[in-house]
Amino acid sequence: MIRSILFLHVRDDNYDSVVDYFEHAGVLERASQKPGCHGAEIQIPMDGSGPVVVTALWESATAYQGWLDDPWRAQSNAALGQLLDDSLGHELRASLYTVSHSATSSGD
Repeated sequence: MIRSILFLHVRDDNYDSVVDYFEHAGVLERASQKPGCHGAEIQIPMDGSGPVVVTALWESATAYQGWLDDPWRAQSNAALGQLLDDSLGHELRASLYTVSHSATSSGD
């Protein structure tokens, strides 16, 4: 398993616009439908400053590459790029981490 972690530096700290875009465009839902994706999330900083963090759990780097190669994603990135800080560029490729150990709650 791998975890993709993407940091999005939002223009003018307008987090609502990015979350709205993700929801209306169905970005996470589309990613979650790709083979090998086990789920995706968007996180907003609680203190109101810093980047938005987008994470997903993938079966493999190959599965993540399938998401990168999706033509829909390229179109989506163009629209999303308008909401991001221009000075940081718009390379929307996450860092990948190997999930070495994990645990889940027992639900108690």
